[in-house]
Amino acid sequence: MRNLLFSGLVFLLLTPSIWAQSPAARVSGQIRDASGAVIPGVVLEAHSEESSRVFSVVTDREGRYEFLRLFPGNYKIFASYRGFQSIEDKKLSLSGGQAI
Repeated sequence: MRNLLFSGLVFLLLTPSIWAQSPAARVSGQIRDASGAVIPGVVLEAHSEESSRVFSVVTDREGRYEFLRLFPGNYKIFASYRGFQSIEDKKLSLSGGQAI
């Protein structure tokens, strides 16, 4: 049941926009459950497929998160929350200066 609830998250609310010309990319959003309630304390990890580097952030009290200065490339996004099974929900391909 816990896994079902967590996997029902509206995971990445992506809002595409253009960021200043920079070699880095930025990913931000908000984590909500199936009822629309925000979820603070979710650990998100962006795993770079090219360099094997892992970037981590934790959602704030309003469920918001932001990865700053990600290198261009392909990433797998993982989410974990205390008492729930970790999930892989998104694969992203980022270019320099991109903000989503």
